Amino acid sequence: MLCESAERPPEGREWRYELKLDGFRAIGRKSGRSAQLWSRNQKDFTRRFRHVTKAIADLPNDTIIDGEIVALDENSKPSQSPSGVRRCPSNRVLCVRPAHAAGQGREALAA
Repeated sequence: MLCESAERPPEGREWRYELKLDGFRAIGRKSGRSAQLWSRNQKDFTRRFRHVTKAIADLPNDTIIDGEIVALDENSKPSQSPSGVRRCPSNRVLCVRPAHAAGQGREALAA
């Protein structure tokens, strides 16, 4: 099935929508006293996004998360540019929607 242009999205209970977030896909791991963060291409993000790494360090031991690091604008709305994450102050970056959580499970991420 190919995409089509439309004036507005379809309606009905059978349709589901998801916000498109442009940022950096990242994988975080908490193991023992260590927390690491890296890209899906295995680039080390641990120091680049220290505030996210610190949040991972607060998770239960043996937790792995896979999510998106997204910049928020002045109105706390997601930036539509991955370059926004590079320039964004740490209090305006959000690691969202873990796609996968292993170890303690997704419930641990909400704690």
